[in-house]
Amino acid sequence: MGLAVSQVRLLALTNRKADIELQMQINSKRKQMLTRKSTELSQQYYQRLQNSSIQYATSNGYEDVNYDYLMGKQANGNITGDFYSQVAYGYGDIASKSDSRMILTNQYGEVVLNDNLAIAVKKAELMYDSTDVGSVVATKTTNAILNLINDNKASNTVFTSLAAALNGAIENINNMSPKPTINGKVVADGKEAVISLMNSMLKNGGYKNGGIVYVNTSATTSSSFNPSGQQYYQTQADAVTHNGQAGGITLQDGYCYKIYNQSNVIMRSGAVYSGGYWYENISDQNAQYLANIIDYFGPMISAAIQNGASAQVEVKPQLGTEQVSYSGQPSLSASNPVGKYVNTSTGETKYYFYNASTNRTEECLDTASSSALEKYYKKFQFSIPEEDGNINYETALNTEKLQTGLKSGVYQLCMVTDAYKGIYHKNTTIDYFTHMNYVVDKTDTSKKEEITAWFNAEQAAISEQETYWDTEITNLSTELNSVNTEIDAVKQLKSNAIKSVFDWGSS
Repeated sequence: MGLAVSQVRLLALTNRKADIELQMQINSKRKQMLTRKSTELSQQYYQRLQNSSIQYATSNGYEDVNYDYLMGKQANGNITGDFYSQVAYGYGDIASKSDSRMILTNQYGEVVLNDNLAIAVKKAELMYDSTDVGSVVATKTTNAILNLINDNKASNTVFTSLAAALNGAIENINNMSPKPTINGKVVADGKEAVISLMNSMLKNGGYKNGGIVYVNTSATTSSSFNPSGQQYYQTQADAVTHNGQAGGITLQDGYCYKIYNQSNVIMRSGAVYSGGYWYENISDQNAQYLANIIDYFGPMISAAIQNGASAQVEVKPQLGTEQVSYSGQPSLSASNPVGKYVNTSTGETKYYFYNASTNRTEECLDTASSSALEKYYKKFQFSIPEEDGNINYETALNTEKLQTGLKSGVYQLCMVTDAYKGIYHKNTTIDYFTHMNYVVDKTDTSKKEEITAWFNAEQAAISEQETYWDTEITNLSTELNSVNTEIDAVKQLKSNAIKSVFDWGSS
């Protein structure tokens, strides 16, 4: 009976020994996994320390390049009024890139514009065709900027002043009789003249101060002085003696001048000149504001017109009348200004608008005048589809994703070399911009500290787990030693019992 009990006990101890040894192997593998995790953590830590960001310099150090820095400060998906004012004034607290020609595009070279600018570009593309005077790209660009100013005049004091000045110049030209001749052409629409002036500013790359011109006003009073009809002189002495009338000073398009008479009395503190015409409605200060707006937004808008914007813009006519007929056209009026005519025989669709100046219904043709197209397209609704309509812009607003995109080529920095024509070099590498000191490719010290803190916390957690499993293995080892001792004791007891039986039988 004692031998049977001892055998049961031995089997139980042997089973327990196997369990302990298995558990010790499992815990040992857990420790090995922690060791590998620690090694991987160290490698990850090193890699993260090597990672750099595309940054720009500030007075307080370096900041990661983000969409606001490249394309204008954003709030709720639109450029802020404060940023518009800052661009116009030329100073402010919002970070602004050192060169306005640096823009953001996607991998296809399309400019990443926000919703408002994308819609402004689309409107400009539809309103003006290849028959426009001057550069097609420049005309569309400055028209988009003009619309931008008018659309924001109610909420921005700078744009309020600019809109009043520009619209005043347009009205002034439209009310002139006879109309002025600009660049050898009689101007039928004052807006075309203002667009021509803005084109000159775009070509100039911003505000240009032409200095002082002198006129001789001996034949007229200062109250009726009109510089458009005067000779211009290089100096006051020339104005006094009428010397050099034919040569005089060479006036440059888009430049702002101060005008003095032969007595060195100022006649105009600032008047912008373009195409042989003085824009006296636009003061020197407003000319500076306008030029700054054109200089900042011109490159990105002209590049988008020339190479495309990444946003999708839906254009839907807001029709007052839809007529299905074989002949005739919609009957339109001021209260019902836009209509559509569908020829059910051919499937041809035509659009019409009511022209209040002629009191007639006119068809909107590709060859229609810019003013007719503008009146027509003002009746259209422009919008960005909610589903992925401007996904490049929405993604670029996330600075981390933008940084990753700049590294991978999904997003690219481009330098506009000719804002008048919208030309820029595609596929320019980051190295170019770092070489030119527009941006730097570096790791911020504060990020190193943050990464190190993360590493230390992760390493401490691993060490805590290792300590726990070390303790478990030690306890199991102690228990295993105890079980082995007990197994040896049971085996000895069995051996002694068996030996005593044989010894008893032999006596």
